[in-house]
Amino acid sequence: MTIPLIYTPPSAHTNARAQHLADLASATQAAFDKVPDEEVLNADRVCYASSVGGTADVVTVTLPETVTYTAGLHVCFLAVYANTGPVTINVNALGAKALKRHDGSSLVANDIVAGQIVDLRYDGTNFQVANAAALATEAAASAAAASASASAAATSASSASASASAAATSASSASASATLAGAAVIVGCDDTGTTNACAIAPTPAILTYVRYMRFLFKAANTNTGACTLAVNGLSAKAIQKQGQPLVAGDIASGDVVEVVYDGTQFQMVSPSRTPVRSSWSNFFARETTGLANQTGDGTTITVPFGTEDFDDNADYSPNVFTAPVTGCFHFDVCVECSGLAGKTGLQLNLVTSNFTLALVDYHPGNVNVSGTAYFTASVTCKMDAGDTAYVTYTVAGGAKDADVTVGAGYTTRFSGYRVA
Repeated sequence: MTIPLIYTPPSAHTNARAQHLADLASATQAAFDKVPDEEVLNADRVCYASSVGGTADVVTVTLPETVTYTAGLHVCFLAVYANTGPVTINVNALGAKALKRHDGSSLVANDIVAGQIVDLRYDGTNFQVANAAALATEAAASAAAASASASAAATSASSASASASAAATSASSASASATLAGAAVIVGCDDTGTTNACAIAPTPAILTYVRYMRFLFKAANTNTGACTLAVNGLSAKAIQKQGQPLVAGDIASGDVVEVVYDGTQFQMVSPSRTPVRSSWSNFFARETTGLANQTGDGTTITVPFGTEDFDDNADYSPNVFTAPVTGCFHFDVCVECSGLAGKTGLQLNLVTSNFTLALVDYHPGNVNVSGTAYFTASVTCKMDAGDTAYVTYTVAGGAKDADVTVGAGYTTRFSGYRVA
C-alpha cells in the first residue's frame, strides 16, 4: 500500500518544518505496509451455519451467505442431536450430501454428539468430518479492527506531536494483532499450569476469547478428571471432548493438545489418550473350575468369575465390576450349583455400592433340589462413577457342602454393559 507524498515545495524559512512532515509521512507509509492485504485476511474463510435443523441423521443447515458444492468448501455447525448412524447434510437446500470419516466410511452412532462443533470439508462428492482446517469465521471483523488501529496510528503519526518511531511501533503492533486474528489459527506454546488446570501464554497475547480461536499446547501434566484451560491470564474455561468433560488420562504429560473455543468452553479436537467412547463398558467373565463346599450352612460367598473373555473398557477385575461414569448398567448372571438337597434357603444377589438386589430368593422354604441346578437373572440399575458390583451366593439349612459348579456352555458367568 503506497501513500503518495504530495506537498508544495516549502520556502527557505520552512525547510526544517517540511523535512519533519516528510519524515512523518514516510513513517505512516511504512506503517500501512505492515498491514496484511485483504485477500490474505479473507483466506480460508469458514462457512458457519446460522441455523441448524433436520433430525439426528438428516441434518439441514443454512449458511449466511451463498455457496455452491465445490471441492474444498469448509462448513461448520453446532450439532443439536447425537447421530444414530450414517448422516447426510443439506446446505442451503443445495441437496443432501453424505458425511464420511477420513477413511471414506460412513459415520456410526455417536460420532456426532449434541453440543459438538462439527467441522466439515467437501471433497467433491461427500463432506468429510475433519478438524485440521483453521476456523476463521470472525477473522474479517478482527482484521478490520486491527486495520482501524493502524489507521489511528497513522493519524497520530501525522500530528506534529507524534514521532515517526511511535507511529511505526504502533502500526507494527496492530499488524501483529491482525495476523493473529486473521489466521484465527493455531498458536503453539507450553502449558505452565497444574493438574486439571492448564495455562498458556501465547505471544502476542490475546485480550479476549473469540469464538473459534484455536490453540496448540504441550501439556505439563496428566489430567485426573475434568480439566480447564486459561489463556494469557483470562478466566479458565472447561475443556470438553465431544460435549462431555474430560476423564482421567484424556491428556498425558508431554502430549500436544489442540483445542477450539466454541464461545463458551474449549473443545478438544486432538486425539485423546482414552477412546472417545471410553465410558461405554462391555464385559463378559466366567468361572472355569468348580468350587466345592462353599456354602450350605448360611455362609455368604462372592461368586468367582475368574476368566475374562472380554473387557472393552478395563472396568472388570476378578469378580468385581467398577462403573467408570455415572449411568445405567445392565447385568446378566448365571450360576450353576449343586449340593442343595434338603436345604431350607438360597439367595443369589447382585451387591452394589448403594444397594443389594435379590436375583434369586428361596428363603425361607425348602429348596429341595437334587443334582445340579442353574439360576439365571438379569437386572438394570443406576450406578455412580466408582461404584462396584459383584455377585454373592448363600445357601442355608444344612452342612457346608453346597458347590459352585461349571459345565459346558459357560454355565457360571457374569456379564454387563452400560445402557445410558
